[in-house]
Amino acid sequence: MTEARAFPLALAGWFAFAAFVLLACVPIYEVLAGWHRVPWAMIVLGVLMLLAWGLRLLLQKPRRNWPAPILVLLAASLWFGLSEPLLNAGLMLNFARHQATYDRVVADAEAGLLKGKTTPSGAIEGVRNGQAFHAVPGPAGFVRFKEWQGGDYMFFDVFHDRRSCPGRNKGRPVHTPAQGSRPATLSVGYSLHLGGHYCLTHLIV
Repeated sequence: MTEARAFPLALAGWFAFAAFVLLACVPIYEVLAGWHRVPWAMIVLGVLMLLAWGLRLLLQKPRRNWPAPILVLLAASLWFGLSEPLLNAGLMLNFARHQATYDRVVADAEAGLLKGKTTPSGAIEGVRNGQAFHAVPGPAGFVRFKEWQGGDYMFFDVFHDRRSCPGRNKGRPVHTPAQGSRPATLSVGYSLHLGGHYCLTHLIV
């Protein structure tokens, strides 16, 4: 295989890897822990190497290989443009992993059967199947679950609330973090309706 033919395959491989990192950012963070920056560094390093490769091909045969560096820039732009839909799709998939546990916690909270540590405010805190929760017993069904993290500045607050989710503005609920949450946490960017009365808010610290 010639170098010119290998180039588009390498570019397609980079794009597939970069898309996968966005789709699986939360599980990747859970698995890699302190090494979670490695996939993101590979994305940046990969596109720089591809750009250098494309420029080299251009210098070797300008008339034939002039599209090479342009294709790299187009692929990077496309990935950036699709980053939010890919991230949202990944968050929906991660929610599906835990939904059965979430549903049982919510059902027990609404029925008054949820067991755990009772806080001074009357909320119940505990852990079920590795998922921490902060629940306010009653028909409102407010339960705040373990915060997801997909990177250094990618925090996702997942909660169930019959009163404000999805609300009148579908996908953008108004949510006040439960007591005891990180004091410097701010809600930014966007919120995502996960289905039913489950919502997710993108957080930054």
